[in-house]
Order: sequence, then C-alpha cells, then structure tokens
Amino acid sequence: MALGGGRLAGAFLLGLVAGSLAMVPVGGREVERLAVACRQLALRLGEAEQDLARLRSQGASWTPVVRRVTVRFPDVADEALRVRLEEAVRPLLEELVGREVGRLDPFLVDALLRGRRVQVGEQEYGLALRRALLGEETLVVLGAEPFRRQAPFRESRRRTSAATSSALVPKLKTAKRFPSGEIR
Repeated sequence: MALGGGRLAGAFLLGLVAGSLAMVPVGGREVERLAVACRQLALRLGEAEQDLARLRSQGASWTPVVRRVTVRFPDVADEALRVRLEEAVRPLLEELVGREVGRLDPFLVDALLRGRRVQVGEQEYGLALRRALLGEETLVVLGAEPFRRQAPFRESRRRTSAATSSALVPKLKTAKRFPSGEIR
C-alpha cells in the first residue's frame, strides 16, 4: 500500500510538472503582453510629466487660445442642408480662432450671428444663436429658418388703397396744457 501511495504521489508530481511546462508558453505570451502595456504606460507617464513640467515653468504666462470652432445645427433634420449651413457659417466664426479664451467677449459671437442671413443654394436662411460654449474647443449651436423675402415697400403701397392706408395710421391727439403746467 505504501508503494501504491508513492505511485500516486509520483503521478501527481508528473502531472504538476507537465502542467507547468504546458502553461509556460501560454503564460509567457500574457506576461509579454503585460510587459509591453507597462512600457507604453511608462512612456505616456514620462510624456505627461514633461508636459506638466513645461506648463509649470510657463506659469501665468501661458494662456489658452481658441484652437477650433465647431458649428452645430441640431434642429435641421436634413443632413445635407446641415452640412451646407455649417460650411456657410464657419467663415463668419474663423476670426475667433487664435484669440485668447480669457479675452473673448461673449457678446462678440452674438453680434457676429444675430440677424445674420446666409445663402445656401437658392434659399436664404436666417440664423438664431441658441448657445455658445467658449473655450479652446469653442462650440456654437445655431438654429436656421428659411427666410421669406417680402415685397418691396412700393409694391405693397400700390396695393393698398388710400382709404385703407389712412385707417391704418392712428389719429394723433393734440396735447392740452393745464394751468398747473401739466401736459396731457
């Protein structure tokens, strides 16, 4: 019986050694993959530390500037029209690129776009600023409505008769001056 236990222990040890040898290639690939990942992370850490040191050395002299302006029209369902509207509006906002973020006037974006009309194909669209997020990556969200041209004033005046036009103008009251100096 003691001999049978030795065989069992020998079989166990043989299985242990065989299993260990079989796991070396599998485990070795995993160790190699993890070692490569570790080296990549160490490189990224070194780059980040250099960037941090550079930024700290610049101190207060470094100021962020607008690097890119993104224009969005979320209310426009037609993808082709949305792209053409973005292309038409982008030149209006290009003067923001390169400006210091801290010196940007929020009303500048509003002034650039308020009441602005852009031509896309045969149609003219009126722009409405929904929101603007100013930063290095500036985001401008706009609405666009087709603009309907109105008839010139002379044509609309010809269509209106004299009786109708005099009814549209309110009669002016004459002011009365009272002895107390009050005017009503």
